[in-house]
Amino acid sequence: MMGAERFRRIFERTVMACVDAGIAKGEVVHVDASLICADVSWESLAVRHVEAVEAESGDADPEAQAQVPRRNARQTGKCKKVCTTDPDASMATNGRNRRLEPSYKQHGVVDDLCGVVLDVKITTGEANEGQELLARLDAAAQSAGSAIKGATADAGYAYAKVFAGLEAREIEAIIPTKAEPIRSKVPLR
Repeated sequence: MMGAERFRRIFERTVMACVDAGIAKGEVVHVDASLICADVSWESLAVRHVEAVEAESGDADPEAQAQVPRRNARQTGKCKKVCTTDPDASMATNGRNRRLEPSYKQHGVVDDLCGVVLDVKITTGEANEGQELLARLDAAAQSAGSAIKGATADAGYAYAKVFAGLEAREIEAIIPTKAEPIRSKVPLR
């Protein structure tokens, strides 16, 4: 039996072995998330809205589907592409290419001393990094068996809730603030 729980126990024992060997301390960590594109065919993408319309109307009449106000459906999130071959993957985009792709997201915590991975979790691609940070730090501290004293992360984690959670845990963090667009009320000459 090789389920997720068993792999998690093996992972945690490996982290403890690294701590015992002195190559990880779990005191200063670095946190980041990476998108992982799902290995699916683009032809397997479907539009969830079409299925909902067919279910409501009881038919698959193309003329009836054409009359459905798609614009409104997109705004409410009812018109969302899903992958029929891998429904756990969700449509997400990275900051570079801005193209929506079926993806997963890997959230990782790495020890500063020698780069030992202290914690990792895979979520759907649309999971927000800031919502995972505190739970990942708690899991890393538990795996390493020591309290985290310092952490670094990118601006994707810059949320008041994150800063409050770090303060409550007495973790000093270096997280840059999110860049805001410059809006000038006075026209430049």
